[in-house]
This record gives sequence, C-alpha cells and structure tokens, in this order.
Amino acid sequence: MKLKKSIVFSLCLSLASTSSLWAGPSRPRSGGRAAVAPSASVVTQQNREVTNLTQLVTAASYIAGLGFAVGAIMKFKMHKDNPTQVPIGTPMSLVFIAGALLFMPSILAEESVAKTGPYGLIEPN
Repeated sequence: MKLKKSIVFSLCLSLASTSSLWAGPSRPRSGGRAAVAPSASVVTQQNREVTNLTQLVTAASYIAGLGFAVGAIMKFKMHKDNPTQVPIGTPMSLVFIAGALLFMPSILAEESVAKTGPYGLIEPN
C-alpha cells in the first residue's frame, strides 16, 4: 500500500513540476515600473534550454511508461498463477500509471500551446 501511495505521489509531483516548466515563465513583477524586455539572445537561449529539458522529460516519461507496462504484464501473469498472492489491483494500478506516463508528453505539449500560443511566448514579427 505504501508503494502505491509513493508511486501516485511521485507521478502527481512530476506532472505538476513539468506542467509549470512547459508553460513558460510567468509575467515579470515590475513593482509599478515598466518592465524591461529581455534581449533576444537571452530569450533564445532560454527557449533552447527549455526545449532540451522538455525532450529529456518526454523521453524519460516514455521509457518509464513502457517499464510500468512491462511490469503490469508481469504482475498479471503472477496474478494468473497465484491470485491469492498478487491482488488484481496491483497490475491494474500499474496499467493506469503506464497509461498516464505514456500520454503525459502529448497532454503537456497541448497544455503548453494552450497557455502560450502556437508560437510560444514570442509572437512572430
């Protein structure tokens, strides 16, 4: 039971942290003064770093999702062999976690487009 709670907690934590990373920075606090626009090179560098980070999170999510799917198949086999030892809830929870991890990159990409627009935070000229 503790393992399931920790897996669900880590999944929720990763969803919350990656959605804030993919959404881009929030509006700057100017304290009543006019905000100074950053130079194009700084923004370009930040966009590259965020792109690399999102690719890393996407790859890790797909790999972890496939790992959970394989683990679910193994647990289903174990449940078939000995139903009293492995309850059916264990492989079912692994299947749902695998599905969430496999679909997380596409959901977060759509969320990012919805929050920042199709061109990101910088509109084309």
